Amino acid sequence: MEVVHVLDDKYGDKLKEYRILLIHAGGFSQRLPHVSVLGKAFGLVPIGDRVMTCLEFCMKIFSDFPQRMSPGIFLCCSDVLLTFSLSGDWGFNKPGFTALAHPSPIEIGTTHGVFVLKDPESALEASKQPSVDVCSGSCRCFLHKPTAGVMKSRGAVVEGSDTVFTDSTFYFDYSTAMRLCTFYRERRPLLDEVDAYGDFLQALGEESSNTYCSNVVNVSKATAGLVKTRQDLYDVLVGTELHTLLMFRSAFYHIGTTKEYIHHFTDDPVLRRDLCLRSAVEVATVSTTNDSTEDNGETTAKRAPVCYPFANQCLMACLFDEFSSCKLSPHTVMEYCHVGRNVTISENTIICRAHCPDGLSIPANSFLHTVDVKTPSGAHGYVTVAMGIRDSTKSKVQEDEIGALKFSGKSLNEVRQCLALPSDLRTLWPSAETSFTLWTVRLFPVFSTPSASLAYGAAQLAAAGGAQLQPLDSDRFTSDMLPSPHRYSMVDILRLKNTQPLLEWRKDLRHSIAAAIPVHES
Repeated sequence: MEVVHVLDDKYGDKLKEYRILLIHAGGFSQRLPHVSVLGKAFGLVPIGDRVMTCLEFCMKIFSDFPQRMSPGIFLCCSDVLLTFSLSGDWGFNKPGFTALAHPSPIEIGTTHGVFVLKDPESALEASKQPSVDVCSGSCRCFLHKPTAGVMKSRGAVVEGSDTVFTDSTFYFDYSTAMRLCTFYRERRPLLDEVDAYGDFLQALGEESSNTYCSNVVNVSKATAGLVKTRQDLYDVLVGTELHTLLMFRSAFYHIGTTKEYIHHFTDDPVLRRDLCLRSAVEVATVSTTNDSTEDNGETTAKRAPVCYPFANQCLMACLFDEFSSCKLSPHTVMEYCHVGRNVTISENTIICRAHCPDGLSIPANSFLHTVDVKTPSGAHGYVTVAMGIRDSTKSKVQEDEIGALKFSGKSLNEVRQCLALPSDLRTLWPSAETSFTLWTVRLFPVFSTPSASLAYGAAQLAAAGGAQLQPLDSDRFTSDMLPSPHRYSMVDILRLKNTQPLLEWRKDLRHSIAAAIPVHES
C-alpha cells in the first residue's frame, strides 16, 4: 500500500493508464540469508548465458501479460519461480482481483492459499482439452493456509480427487488500488502487519467472512491494533470480486530456504527441464593444466572452453584460478566466487560472494556468505556468515536457554570451547536484546581481507560440525582481524553493510570471467 501511495503521488491521474509489476521482495530472508544483503529481487537464477536476477526473471516470465491486462497492478513474489503454458482465452480485464490458480495436492494447500471455485469440476474437465492451458474461473472465497478438513468442508477440493487450486500471484485493477491507497493514507504510519495474501484475498468473494481478522496464528507479530486494522481493511474490500485464471499446465517453486535453494538448482529434474536451468553460468578459469608456454617463459591460456561433467552442482559468476585442481561435490551452489587452486568444497553447501584462498577445504552442509561492511570506526572490512545448512536463524529461545541454540547442528553449549566463545554466552548478544536467535547472536569476526574472512568461517564450521569437536586455531587468523567490536550478528551486518564496494567487486569479477577461459557443462 505504501508503494501504491508513492506511485499515486508521483504520477497522479496518469496512473490510470499504467500496468505496474509490483514484486514483493521485503523481509530479512532469514531462511536464505545471503539474499538479505541486496534483497530477494536480486537473487540469482541459473538461466541463459549470463547470470539472471529474480527481478529479470519476473519481467521475462510475465512479459506476455500486459497486452491482456487493463490498467492496474500485478503483484508477485521474487522468491517464487513459476512455469506455465498460456494457450486459451484469458486476461486481466475484470474488476477487482484476478489471481493465478494452480492445481495442487491438498497437502500443498495447507501451506498456501486455496481458492474455493464455484464449479471446480467443470474447471478440471476443461483442463482435459489439449488446446486449453488457461481458463477463467469464478471464485466464492479464498482460504489462507487451511487444514485439509476445512478445504473439504468449504468445497475447495475437486470432487473425486485430492486436487485444490492454490495461489501464487494476483492482479487488481486501478479503482481497487485507489481504495487501498485511501485506506493506507488515512492510517499512516501503519503499525500493524498486513499481509497482501492473507488480508487482501480473504476479504474477497461472495462467501468471504471476517472471522480470519482475529486469527493471528500466521502473524509474525500480533500488535495491539492488528485485529481492528484487519477488520477495517475487510470493510474496505468486502464485496470486491475475486476471479481466477486456472493455470492447468503450471507449477510454482519456492526458493526461499537453503534446502529449497539447493534442491531446485541442483537436484530437481522437472524444474531444470522446464526452465532450462544450467549448472554453470558465467564460469571461467584463469589457467588450465594444458596451458601453453611461449619462448619468453610466460604462460598463455588457451581460449578453448573447458568442458566439465557437472553433477548436481550450480555455479553462477565464478572464477577459478585453476578449475581442474579443485574438487566440487554434488549439491553445491556457488554465487560470485573467486576460487583459488586446490580448493575442496564438500556436498550440500552454499557459498556466496567468496574469495576462496588456495588449499581451502569447506566441510559438508555449510552455508558461507562474505559481506562487505563499514565498521563503526569507518574501516572497510569483511564478515563471513558461517552456519550449518540446516541451522535455523528464526528459532527463538528464552534468555536462560541460549546455550541450546543450534550452530552447525550442535548447541552453543557444546561448541563454546572449541570456538573459543566466552563462558558467559549472554555476552554474545547486546545487553538490551530480547530476541535470542542465530540471527541476533554475535558470532562472526570482521577481517581486513575477504579470503581470511572466508577461511575463518570455514574453520568455524570444521571445528564445530564434525563428529568430533576440534579446537578452532583462532590465533592464526588474529593478524587479519580488525579491532573491536570483535564479532557481528546478521542484524549488525545488515546495518553496517557496504553495498558499493560489494557491487564493484561483483562487476570486476564478471569482467575477469569474461576475459578468462570459459567453463562449460559437458
